[in-house]
Amino acid sequence: MTQDNIPDYQQVADAISLSGSELLPSEWQGLILGSICYHLKTGVEPNLGALMFDAKNKSDSKQSLVELTFSTYRAIMEELLSAEDILALMMPDDDDSIGSRTEAMAAWCQGYTLGLLQNEKFSIDQLPLEAAEFTRDVLDISMASLGEDEQENERALVEVVEFLRVGAQLSFELIYAEQAHSTSSSVQ
Repeated sequence: MTQDNIPDYQQVADAISLSGSELLPSEWQGLILGSICYHLKTGVEPNLGALMFDAKNKSDSKQSLVELTFSTYRAIMEELLSAEDILALMMPDDDDSIGSRTEAMAAWCQGYTLGLLQNEKFSIDQLPLEAAEFTRDVLDISMASLGEDEQENERALVEVVEFLRVGAQLSFELIYAEQAHSTSSSVQ
């Protein structure tokens, strides 16, 4: 499986716009990745529809985004399981302003934590240690803002996006390994 089965930033932006949701595409992808980890860790199917739309959104056009979300959920899960590539974060083009790219990165972090911590009975401390540390870092990054030096901002953004890519993949792998180990231990 390649990233060919995952929609691009503009496709997601269009679907979100038509649905009446207020998510950013990067937040949407973070929400999916966090929900995958939540589902894997807890065994509870995530309620993606409720996470994407507030109760006031009665739009008939949200079905398209829901369908796109579930097909992308499956594609991302397959990609994570294949471990061939590290999933690319859904971010605006490098031609976009540093401000919009920083906002998108922070939104990805917010989506990831919302997807992962969607149930108040589930906490960061229930994750494997390194995944918990990554999630705490993600919470901090979700409040990112720009500094004064534009060149430094560009470098920092590239580094943080790479950290998030690798960290999300590693967190998934740690949770997956933990669940596989606990399943094999209970079978014996």
